[in-house]
Amino acid sequence: MPPRKKAKIDHPQEGTTTSTGRTTRARSKAANAVTAADASDVQPPDVASAAPGAAKLQRGCLKDILNFAIEIQLMIFENLHPQDLFNLSRTAKIFHGFFLHHSNEVLWEAALKNADDLPTRPPWMSIPSFIHLLYLTRCHNCGCPNIRKVVIWEWFARFCSKCLPSVTYDSPHVERRFSDSAGCTIYRDYVLHRIDAPTTAEPRDRSYERYVPYWNLPEKINWYLKRDVDELIAQWSALPQPVDSDAAKAIQTQYRKDFVDRRKHAAQCEGWYLRREEDRKDDLRNGRIDRFWDIVDKLKEEGWKKDLDFLGSKGLEKMSCFPVVRQSAKLTNKGWEKVQKTLRGFLTETRKARLQKEREDLIRHRFAELDAAIIAHCVTIPRDATMVCHPLALDFALSSDIEPLVNAPSSKDITCESFTAMIPKLVTGWEARQRKYLKFLLGQFITEVPASVDILDLAISVVYMGTRSGYDTVRTMRYPYLLARSPFRSIDPRDHGSFMSGHYAAPVVRDRGMGPFDLKKLDEKRVEVGIKWMRNIVTKLGLDADTATLADLERCEARVRCLKCAEEGENSGAYTWEAAFAHTAKHNTTRFESRNAYPRSSHNRWGRVNKADMPKVKEREAVAHALMVGSNCVWSCALHNIEDADGAITDGTIFWSPIDNTDFMKVKKPAVDLC
Repeated sequence: MPPRKKAKIDHPQEGTTTSTGRTTRARSKAANAVTAADASDVQPPDVASAAPGAAKLQRGCLKDILNFAIEIQLMIFENLHPQDLFNLSRTAKIFHGFFLHHSNEVLWEAALKNADDLPTRPPWMSIPSFIHLLYLTRCHNCGCPNIRKVVIWEWFARFCSKCLPSVTYDSPHVERRFSDSAGCTIYRDYVLHRIDAPTTAEPRDRSYERYVPYWNLPEKINWYLKRDVDELIAQWSALPQPVDSDAAKAIQTQYRKDFVDRRKHAAQCEGWYLRREEDRKDDLRNGRIDRFWDIVDKLKEEGWKKDLDFLGSKGLEKMSCFPVVRQSAKLTNKGWEKVQKTLRGFLTETRKARLQKEREDLIRHRFAELDAAIIAHCVTIPRDATMVCHPLALDFALSSDIEPLVNAPSSKDITCESFTAMIPKLVTGWEARQRKYLKFLLGQFITEVPASVDILDLAISVVYMGTRSGYDTVRTMRYPYLLARSPFRSIDPRDHGSFMSGHYAAPVVRDRGMGPFDLKKLDEKRVEVGIKWMRNIVTKLGLDADTATLADLERCEARVRCLKCAEEGENSGAYTWEAAFAHTAKHNTTRFESRNAYPRSSHNRWGRVNKADMPKVKEREAVAHALMVGSNCVWSCALHNIEDADGAITDGTIFWSPIDNTDFMKVKKPAVDLC
């Protein structure tokens, strides 16, 4: 393929005065308007006889051709590709006049033999005109450049969008012209090529409406080439009147034959042009790809490798959209300077984002190391359920004790062992703060506490959170299992509170969707109602609600029944203390969103099961409670090969974890029917 840019050589004819002024647009258009037909009458100049010194030539690869012998010049011209010969003819006026002279058409014929991919030349076009149509991307009317899309092959012409209306007639006008021609029986679309007018185009002449009935008006407007319409009308008008049928038929036959021939050649030219455009687009695409990766390689050499790797495929695609990057021209030193200047801001922001991401990943890793240190301190073998109620690393995020290590410079290596020394103090202090607040909260509603009993051990010391689901077991509403509940670590994703974007722990809070453990999220009204419900159940079981502990409650063999269910005619069941509380909470009629309302339950009245019914209750509980062992769960032990899962649950070898899956836990001892 020839180069896209050619050195322009202006050489004046002998005897003419060379103008030193700047070429105007009008003179340039006049020079470009010379066609093959106009040049056929020009005498062929002697290329070799032109004196190079008559005018100062631009230095380029073509400047020495004029000094060659005629035989060498002709040998060069005969071996050129048609496009190269065409480009050469446009580099200087002397070349233009020489190659377009009819006596030198043999040069074009020789050039055509060097191109196997060109379409067949239409017989009514000269070779220079044909090559001019194929390769010159200028408007054939005004000379406007870069006319690639508006190529009307049936007309064998290129027109810009501005000139197209001026060189065409619209269909209403053509209809009127045919109607004005007396006796014209030729169907225009049978012999004339047309194109669709833009959707915004309107009829240029409304006078056609009196010639054509409204039911025959075209639904859309078409455009016809003026010269074709004028030629056909002129030839029809030249016929003797009245027009003989044979003469009319001869004209129609000839035009129809030309119409078919034009369509055949137009299809070949259009196919060639589309293939060439695809090849051109492929070349441009490949050029852009090569330029892009050249830029990437140079950026890596400049020290941006980590930042480019951080961008990933999407980031690189974004970078490739910069105008200075997506060019197809080969990267030069000057172009590289422009690329550096343009991409400096983008790459600087990328590096800033990369360093921030690396810092956030390091903070996440250090919090994971702190979690591992906490687990190593709090969980020992053999385990029990209370060991999972330990703090998490995020619980200390607002503490000044861990910030010097977690937020240490990236160059410092922080591991699990780095936190070992401070963990006992941190965990002990955290547990003490939670116990203190729980005692304060429960002490507001439990005023009489025996001196020898811890308020957290009382049977009525439950912390009800107000929901109807997730309370099949009341054990997670007591200390210490309460410390494993995730709602106390929940955080509004729209408001991270103290963990704004500037806080070092913000990435961990954002990823985990949780914050430090906070018992102050509890609603005091719900806690108060939960204690009242539990006090009622404990009292009905025959225990003293002010002094009974959880251990006393576990040893109690009494059962209660729901009076509300009995009144409604439902099956009356025998409830353990935990099943009774779950039944009351299940029938809470207060909406969870009503935070200012006290919870209300219609099933909060209980009666004690008669002693006469207790043998039957015990018998049924033995079956019902056995069926609950392992339900909806898979039990396993990493330390022992235990075959008796029931016994392992009873003696505490394996246990229900109070953390995470609280919504799916079952009451350990559910209610049984009395009927």
